[in-house]
Amino acid sequence: MYSLTGKWTMLSGKEKKATAELKKLAMAVNKKEPGTLLYMIFTPDYQEKNLPNPPPGEVVFFEIYKDKDAFEKHINGPIFTNFIKKNSSLFLTDFSNINMYITVKTLSKLEGFVRAGIT
Repeated sequence: MYSLTGKWTMLSGKEKKATAELKKLAMAVNKKEPGTLLYMIFTPDYQEKNLPNPPPGEVVFFEIYKDKDAFEKHINGPIFTNFIKKNSSLFLTDFSNINMYITVKTLSKLEGFVRAGIT
């Protein structure tokens, strides 16, 4: 198992389009990448108490892959690479304005479970 979290930032005024495209991304990954075991995309609930407050436009990914190879196939595969090419203008980029600014933390499982029926 290969698990990670990632964070992206939607640009101000582009949240509606970015959200729609992220939903399409998740559906495509679900249909065409069997090595992706869990692919969840979240945005903060600004109505709830958050410590610290998340930045505007934050997007949080929680992903679990069968193994590192499945992860590599995801990030180098056509679904993800085409998404980046088509939609990078909706998200914060690095200082070169070429690459999307993405933070990633790989995780090592300590313990836990997933209940059946979670969607």
